[in-house]
Amino acid sequence: MLKVLFVECSDFEAFPAGGQLTYLKNLIPFIEVEPHLVGVSVDSSHNVGKWEGKVVNGRQCRFLSIGVVRPKNNLLDKFIPYRMRFILWLWKYREQILSTGAEVIYVQTQEAAIPFLNACPSSVVLCLHGATNPLKGSRFFWARVHFLEALYERLITRRVLPHIAKVVAINQECVRLCQTIGATDYAFIPIGVDQSLFYPQDKAICRKEVGIMTDGPVFVFVGRLSKIKGLDLLLDCFALFHQEVPEARLLIAGDGEERKAIENKISSMELKEEVHLLGNVTHNRLPQILNAADIFILTSVAEGLPNAILEAMACGLPVVATNVGGIHEVVKSGVNGFLIDARQPRDVAKALSQALKKQEALGRGAIVTIKKNYSIESVSRKTESLFEEVVLSKRMT
Repeated sequence: MLKVLFVECSDFEAFPAGGQLTYLKNLIPFIEVEPHLVGVSVDSSHNVGKWEGKVVNGRQCRFLSIGVVRPKNNLLDKFIPYRMRFILWLWKYREQILSTGAEVIYVQTQEAAIPFLNACPSSVVLCLHGATNPLKGSRFFWARVHFLEALYERLITRRVLPHIAKVVAINQECVRLCQTIGATDYAFIPIGVDQSLFYPQDKAICRKEVGIMTDGPVFVFVGRLSKIKGLDLLLDCFALFHQEVPEARLLIAGDGEERKAIENKISSMELKEEVHLLGNVTHNRLPQILNAADIFILTSVAEGLPNAILEAMACGLPVVATNVGGIHEVVKSGVNGFLIDARQPRDVAKALSQALKKQEALGRGAIVTIKKNYSIESVSRKTESLFEEVVLSKRMT
């Protein structure tokens, strides 16, 4: 069995909330490799620099914490990205990491590949989650300066991707980025959904368990509470819809740096009873929350291919989403949801009304889409084959 290092600035449990961690936690239990995890701890009680056991979604793994982040109470985390410090920690512990003898090193950000490119470039696999410059969505104002965005593209994207042993492109937008910059060793492998966990359930029962007491339409958003998710537009369009349908409710599952601003906006709009902020929820509870809703809504400014959209569709929810990133590859207007091109509250509210009118047919279309193209079993097999190809190529050179 191949030994694979999964390198991610994460504790592989709940930090940080978001699609990349969800992607790995979904993949690891299904893939037939020997998983070694390199990440961080969120408190100082963990043994930094020592391999320990860790269970990820029922799968026993080896875990090496190379640093401690304290995202809620550390002044350093408010001004210096923990992902930047993670790269420095990778350099510090690189020899210890490589001493495992892993045949594949799997990373999910371009910068995380840098410490390994000189030592073992033929072992590095990068899963590319989007073609948008990652600095555009940064919560740090200084990182969104155009000069730094251009510098990132020139010094990292255009120098790292062409030298990776294999790039996993999760959508066609990522494929086009690889082609544009000359990264020829790529494979298109979409995100997979565990359909034994995400499937349609009784709506009335789920609403009761979630605590939503309404017979009206319920919309749900799942994701990090950050500016890039466009939550101002989400709340504005819901407010418009609520004026016409007072019994409507909105569920927001997730947490992040914009939570306080969102709470203030909900209060100023006098929607505290109608909008439910659920905070971070466990992956096992997420199907219940999705099945309590009628429509999944996402108004992001930029995206790759969100896990949350696929999981909602697996539960039979039509999707109303802004047409950004790779979303158009999954969501087809009139088939399994509606795409929004104009970022106007009235346009989004209108799409919500249209989706509700065709909810049953769109829901069936959503389930068919997932079963046909996005099963976790298929994605796992393709990823295993890619790892074997990387190892075989390395042995032949």
